[in-house]
Amino acid sequence: MENTKCDVCHGTDETPAHVVFGCTAAREFWEAIQITTDPSWSVIKVQEITAPTHIPVKHFQTFVLLCCWHIWKRRNNIVFRNDRSTLQGAPMACRSEAQLWKARLPKKDREIVDVWCSILVNAM
Repeated sequence: MENTKCDVCHGTDETPAHVVFGCTAAREFWEAIQITTDPSWSVIKVQEITAPTHIPVKHFQTFVLLCCWHIWKRRNNIVFRNDRSTLQGAPMACRSEAQLWKARLPKKDREIVDVWCSILVNAM
């Protein structure tokens, strides 16, 4: 029988919702960037997260998806590479990727990524 416990926090069954919202590592990430989430949410809630006042509303869902992607990648690094790096690794990687995504936004919106990067640097 397969172990279904979370390989990161060992607290509960590992589901996509747990990885993104419920795991202690995910909760620490969201808290560090000051976005309110709830460990009981399903992954469908990702599209319902509202922008806090310190993050621009425009392209906010893109920022949330970028964060989810890095939470997922951090989990995979722990599970498959036994990488137990600190919380700081996820915001740093997220910030690096945000810089790449900046080129994909319309020129008039690229300053938004600078705000994202500032938030991620403050989270480190």
